[in-house]
Amino acid sequence: MRTIVFVMSIAAALAAHGADKVKIGFISTLSGPNAAIGSDIRDGFNLAIKLNGGKLGGLPVEVLVGDDQLKPENAKQLAERYLRLDKVDFITGVVFSNIVVAVAPDALASKVFFISPNAGPAQYTGAQCDPFFFAASWPSEAYSEAAGQYVTSKGIKNVLFLAPNYVGGQDAATGFKRYYKGKLVDEMYTKLGQLDYAAELSQIRAAKPEALYVFLPGGMGINFIKQFVAAGLSAEVPLVVPGFVDDQDIVRAVGEPMLGMFDTTWITRPTGNSCRPSKPSTSGCRPATPHQATTLHSSWTPASGA
Repeated sequence: MRTIVFVMSIAAALAAHGADKVKIGFISTLSGPNAAIGSDIRDGFNLAIKLNGGKLGGLPVEVLVGDDQLKPENAKQLAERYLRLDKVDFITGVVFSNIVVAVAPDALASKVFFISPNAGPAQYTGAQCDPFFFAASWPSEAYSEAAGQYVTSKGIKNVLFLAPNYVGGQDAATGFKRYYKGKLVDEMYTKLGQLDYAAELSQIRAAKPEALYVFLPGGMGINFIKQFVAAGLSAEVPLVVPGFVDDQDIVRAVGEPMLGMFDTTWITRPTGNSCRPSKPSTSGCRPATPHQATTLHSSWTPASGA
């Protein structure tokens, strides 16, 4: 299930109750070094609407787009405006977990559906599960659980963990430790949005772990992997990452040094890209990233019967 499937289902219910359009508040990280993920989600969402004739659930769509700039206070202001003044039917588009926990409570309190195309913070997929909260992607711990299981299956005795110090990074640590049965040499937490990892790379070299698991989405991952390779550590320490830390945007930026790294992810259909001949692209001719796929692929199912 994906973002558009959720939106279409609820939009159909709105149509049944006499609504004349669907109004969506789209809040995402669309500027700065971590904007690639938000841009992918926006492009996939817009393309899905286009492929459905500009309608969802049979109703015309109005999308209000806001850039949170990876700042919870900005996101909260946008959400308050969309909820109180614009009276949106849904809020979606959010990339990072710290933005989810800033925005979702207001939406849920207003009984407005919050549909996350990316982050699924543990509190909302667990103890604080709410009928108005949907994660169309994955629980935030899931990729890291798979990584923990993988390094355990390989008999790796000690691992170093690295992530930003925010909700998503903490969930990643929880997931990894849930399935990793060896010794955790260290848990290193960086500033969210950090782009220089010289100090962390020195600590990694000194710690000499058998493997390194890194949860650094967006521009953080690009910069880290480039610096990791430049420091010569890729020849010394096996690197394990979640899928969105080595999608094609990162592979394009880093290049050949990506070879040999292991990622934990799901696999899209071979034809799953934004350039199917019968389905025109709005985001350029390239395979869909995982973040585009969570919105784009789902639109083909109700539209084509696939």
